[in-house]
Amino acid sequence: MRSSVIRAVMFGVVLGLLGAVWSVALHAHGFSYVEEIWMEHLFTGTVAGGLVFFYMEERRLRTSNRMEELAFLNHHIRNALTAINLSRYADDDSMRLQIVADASLRIENTLRKMSEQEHVALDPSSPHE
Repeated sequence: MRSSVIRAVMFGVVLGLLGAVWSVALHAHGFSYVEEIWMEHLFTGTVAGGLVFFYMEERRLRTSNRMEELAFLNHHIRNALTAINLSRYADDDSMRLQIVADASLRIENTLRKMSEQEHVALDPSSPHE
């Protein structure tokens, strides 16, 4: 949250400075006070709107990508767990063990693939992860 506050304050300061520079430039070209105010507000509003648009678009894309990742995770883990649940109906123990081993491997591979996408290292020897 602290970095968000810092970014927001920096955004406000930069936008205020841009508005002030724009106002000085307009004043130097002989515009009246009312014209300066209108043009300054229009300029800062357009810049702020553009930056908010880019931020919201980036957020929408991140959310969309995250939903796709969760759907992938849900699909593979749910199928593997279904196989484990249904393994009790297998004819013999060796088949049951093979189904559980395959499902476990599928879950492990799915989690490994997801962790690689998120740049999180999976270390099986670390008990705290």
